Amino acid sequence: MSAELTQTSPTDLDSKSFGEQAQPLSLPDDLRDWLVDQALARSADQRWSSAGERFKQIQADALQTLKATPFPTRKTESWRYTSVQPLIAAVNAAASSADANADPASEECLQPEALQALIDQADLVVRFSDTGEAMLKLGEAQAAHLLSFTLHQASGESTKAPNGEADLLGEFGSRVPQGYYPFVSVNAALLSTCLEIRVAAASDDSESVKPRILLLNGSQDAGQGSLSDRQHSRVLLKLARDAHAELTEVRLDAGSAAVFATSVLEASLEANSRLQHYQFSAAAASDSLYAAAFIKLGNHANYAFNGQSTGSALSRTDLTVELTAPGAYAALNAHMLLNGNNRCDYHTALEHMAPHCESDEQVRSIVSDKGKAVFNGRIHIHRDAQKTRAEMNNRNLLMSPQAEVNTKPELEIYADDVKCAHGATIGQLDASAVFYCKSRGIDEQSARSLLSEAFIVETIQLMPAQAQQDLAMALLQRFQETV
Repeated sequence: MSAELTQTSPTDLDSKSFGEQAQPLSLPDDLRDWLVDQALARSADQRWSSAGERFKQIQADALQTLKATPFPTRKTESWRYTSVQPLIAAVNAAASSADANADPASEECLQPEALQALIDQADLVVRFSDTGEAMLKLGEAQAAHLLSFTLHQASGESTKAPNGEADLLGEFGSRVPQGYYPFVSVNAALLSTCLEIRVAAASDDSESVKPRILLLNGSQDAGQGSLSDRQHSRVLLKLARDAHAELTEVRLDAGSAAVFATSVLEASLEANSRLQHYQFSAAAASDSLYAAAFIKLGNHANYAFNGQSTGSALSRTDLTVELTAPGAYAALNAHMLLNGNNRCDYHTALEHMAPHCESDEQVRSIVSDKGKAVFNGRIHIHRDAQKTRAEMNNRNLLMSPQAEVNTKPELEIYADDVKCAHGATIGQLDASAVFYCKSRGIDEQSARSLLSEAFIVETIQLMPAQAQQDLAMALLQRFQETV
């Protein structure tokens, strides 16, 4: 039976609303209870002009699941190296009107020109603001006519494509596999925006005619000592047979206060479709961010992920790809650039469920100061997935004695005719390489910067689109200036 999102009295809202909890939060389950109270309080203000009853049911079901879900502690295996304490501290700091340990030096926003090429070439641009609302802009190029979409907002606003609605709400949550995903329930319970997108195939089956979708997330200034916690978006994406698309997610935060945001992508790729997925995160040091992507691949579907993150106080990404039909291919490439006290956690799962599928995964990190990188990559070869080829590699570069990396590559194989490999390395810059650079007149700091850039640039070059490569290089250069 589904829980009801009950209406609360003004007195209840005052006592439960953010910033006025009676007792400071201390345990992860205290955070869960606070999030439940937030969901209950906000339900009174949400209007959902389109499919309102459906969204109320989604949030009610998520709230019931959230209430019954213990929040992760150090004893939770999949969260062993990533703590929710930074989010707890941000809530408590904001409640006491204190500064949420913002680090102005690390919060300088990337210059707008670094994004302009992406914005100019996009066929659909959606901006998610720190108020929980979104703005949408549709281009006029040929590829834009291949998109059918609907943007739902809790504020009551909705936007539909001129050539039709996507009509994917019936699949909300269907791509999320069984498992422990507490912040996916948080995302649904606190949902502020939901974007449905269908991508049709070009009439001439040309790969050059592919819609480019750009999702922009970010906070400009939430106010000193406050917590922006209304950015909770869900994207439902479906590519038709033979369709091609490019999806780019960008988060750039320049606010002076902490941000708590979640985003979840559910995507399905039908036969012979191709999706290039990019994800960039240059968050403020005080932010708490959770992102998840659940991808299902059909017959000979092709999915490529390229991610870059500079971390934050709490930064976690869950990425699961299910290869459900023969010939499917997935390529996951990501890198982390961490300094200060920033943290970043990538958890990936490649579910090979059908024969004759292939996957490649490469994740790298540069960790400086007291940064902390976490990588848990899992390749699961199901019993029927014969003739599978899967490779995974994780390489990490430590730039200081206090830097920390926790890596756990996993292979779980139930088929006997497969070709799989995995590996992980953690090391420092080669002293002889640094000495060689110095012997050629390069100072030590420049030498270290040059060698670390060479270590990471290989993953950037795997990005097939030039505009995304340029943005990644701009973020890398900004990181290098702080190391």
